Amino acid sequence: MKLINMRLTGIDKNYYSNKLEQFEQLMIDKDMAHAVEFGKQDTRGAFSISLKTGNHCISQQKMFSSKQELLGYVVGYVMSAADYPYL
Repeated sequence: MKLINMRLTGIDKNYYSNKLEQFEQLMIDKDMAHAVEFGKQDTRGAFSISLKTGNHCISQQKMFSSKQELLGYVVGYVMSAADYPYL
């Protein structure tokens, strides 16, 4: 997991760090990526999740308007994957 221009702060930082790592592991297990980057895009001012291939190219990228929106998406995805492991 790599955070780019994004900090996790507050009492929930360990919780969110764990969820980001779980999300990355889910993407790797599904062969969707070799690595996942989370961070703020300097040019757009938006936050993104970038799935990277084995040769370090970005295969997919999802944009969010805020850090909380990104974290909410990750937590929701991880929770749904726990309920429905076949997705």
